[in-house]
Amino acid sequence: MGQLFDLPGLCRRPRRLVVNFNAARHMAYIFHKYKERGIASVPMLLVNGHHPAFYMGAQTKLLVDEPRIIGGVMGQGLQVTASETWGAEVMVPANAEMVIETELSTVDYAIEAPFGEYTQYYAGQKISPVATVTAITRRAQAYYLDIIPGRADHLLLDAPMIEAYLYNRIKDVVPGVTGVHVPISGTARLHAYIQVRKSNDSEPKTVIATALSSDYRIKHVIVVDEDVDIYSDEEVLWAVATRSQWDKDLVVIAGMLGTRLDPSADDTTTAKGGIDATKPKDDSGFPQRIKPAEAYRRLRLEDYFEPAAAV
Repeated sequence: MGQLFDLPGLCRRPRRLVVNFNAARHMAYIFHKYKERGIASVPMLLVNGHHPAFYMGAQTKLLVDEPRIIGGVMGQGLQVTASETWGAEVMVPANAEMVIETELSTVDYAIEAPFGEYTQYYAGQKISPVATVTAITRRAQAYYLDIIPGRADHLLLDAPMIEAYLYNRIKDVVPGVTGVHVPISGTARLHAYIQVRKSNDSEPKTVIATALSSDYRIKHVIVVDEDVDIYSDEEVLWAVATRSQWDKDLVVIAGMLGTRLDPSADDTTTAKGGIDATKPKDDSGFPQRIKPAEAYRRLRLEDYFEPAAAV
C-alpha cells in the first residue's frame, strides 16, 4: 500500500492527469475557493472500485459532509483511513480497490479530451487544470472498475440521486408531486418525467420551472397525471400525444445554464422546456381512459393453445 507508480497511459507525462469538471458542480466550487485564496493546489482523490452505493452517495447535490451521506446510502458508516500524502488531514476510503491521491493545481493547465460522455458523443477538447499523482494505494489483487460511456452502467450511477434531489426540491413547491424519473432515453440527465396529483391547473408549469432551474443538466420536463407510468417512455409519450396542446401547454425558456456536453447547446447556454401533459383538474368533460376488462386479466393463452402451436 502507498507505493508510487508511473502512469504513462493516462497522460503524455507520467504522474499527470488533466481534470474536467462542470462549472455547476461542487468540484468547481471547491476549486475556485482554493484559487481565490491563492492556494496552489487542491487535494483530490480518485476512488476506483467501491460499493455501488458509495458512488450513488457521492453524487448528492448538497454541499455537506458527503462521507456521511455515502454511509447513509450504504446503510453503514464509511470506513476511512489516513492518506499516504496528507496523513490524517485527508482521510481516504479504506475499502476501495484503488485510491489515486493527487494534487490538483490551480495554476497549471493543459489540453484535455476528447472522451466519450453520457450524451453518447465525444466531448470536444478544452483547457483544464492539471493534477499530479502523489500516491496510489490498492488491494493486493485489485479490480479496476470501468464503465461504458453513455450506457446504462454509466447513467444509472447518478440517476437515483438526481431523481431524489429533484423530488425534494419540487415537493417543497408543489406538494402534490408523487414521482420523478430521469429516463435512460434522455441520457438520465437531460429529460425528467414528473408525476403529479395536481390541485389546480397552474401546478404543472410550476413543476416545470422548478425542475429546469434545480439541475443545470435537466433540459426537457414532461408532467403527467398519476395514472401514467413515468417509468414507461411509451406511457409518457401517450400522455403527450393525448393530453397536451402546445399552444397552451408548452413552456420554453431561452438562455438557461446547461451542460456543454449537449452538442446542440451554445457552450453552457441552452434553451430548456417542458410539456404539461395532464388532464384538466375538472376532468368531468374529459374522456375516460380505457381500462382492461377483468376478463383480460384472467386470460391465459396456454388454456387455448397447445405449447407447440404457440411456438
